[in-house]
Amino acid sequence: MAIVRNVLMSLVFLTCQTHKGFGYWVVATFCRSAALVLFWPLMQSGHEFLVLVVNYLLIVSVILDRRGVVIFRDGHPGYRLDIAVSVGFIALQAWFTYSVPDIVLRTFVYSVFVSFLQLSIVFVTLRKRPAYFGYGDRLMVLTFALLAVLNMFRGLDALDINFPLIGDVSGVAVLNLTFLVSVAASVLIDMSQVIMNAQRLEFDLRRVKKALELDIENRQRTEAELVRSEAKFHTLFETSSEASMIIGGESSGGSGGSGGSGGGNTQAPALGRWNQVNRSTAQVKVTNPQDPSQYVIIDRINSLTMRDSKTGETWVWNR
Repeated sequence: MAIVRNVLMSLVFLTCQTHKGFGYWVVATFCRSAALVLFWPLMQSGHEFLVLVVNYLLIVSVILDRRGVVIFRDGHPGYRLDIAVSVGFIALQAWFTYSVPDIVLRTFVYSVFVSFLQLSIVFVTLRKRPAYFGYGDRLMVLTFALLAVLNMFRGLDALDINFPLIGDVSGVAVLNLTFLVSVAASVLIDMSQVIMNAQRLEFDLRRVKKALELDIENRQRTEAELVRSEAKFHTLFETSSEASMIIGGESSGGSGGSGGSGGGNTQAPALGRWNQVNRSTAQVKVTNPQDPSQYVIIDRINSLTMRDSKTGETWVWNR
């Protein structure tokens, strides 16, 4: 079963589109499977170092599950908590295994650490949960919450604390129950994580779609504002009392024909092949009287000199 679970999670990771936190879940699956595989020789031999390895593999699997969930919720998992949990757990387990051998306290330490991490996963998963998410993350929350309660019960049972509703349950019965529940929970966790990956991809797709729709709406709104602004400025330019002129066509003209200078013709030139000889301009800011925040910068002609290519006649206009 452990091999099948590892293969399925690896296939999903390698062949399907996955969220960046899914890789931690794959490695966590391998850690749980390795711990379950080593559990049977542990039951036969009871080797102390093997106990330490199995327990730490289970702790690492929960740490990796938590890191994947934090990334799944767009968080930034640090390494301080992971390092603190790992160092504290290994130190206490090694102390109660080699220095002061005490299987009761060793079991209690494991139960406290793993329950804390599992409840942390429950808290992170339920925080900022999108409303339209399905049952995948709820299934994982329920599984980890059940495991946390079971591990706390196992730790208290190791201290010979009896529960009124349960009575006196032997340690072997609790150990067997923990093993069976852990096997079933591993399958549920893997299945829920695959479902959560699909939910997260759908969430990212909806977020991108919403951003695109908002961008399209903003572009359409901006385009409509530009059209209205262009119409206002077009009306303002046509009704302005300032001089206006069209150059480069078959005809040219000027409003306010007085003001010639420089010995040239002061009247507007007649039709002909007129070429521009000289022109001086100045930038002028034209503001929309209805909305002062809207304006354009135009080049206003201050003086203009034209010459007829046939006769050499010049025409000078000054503002």
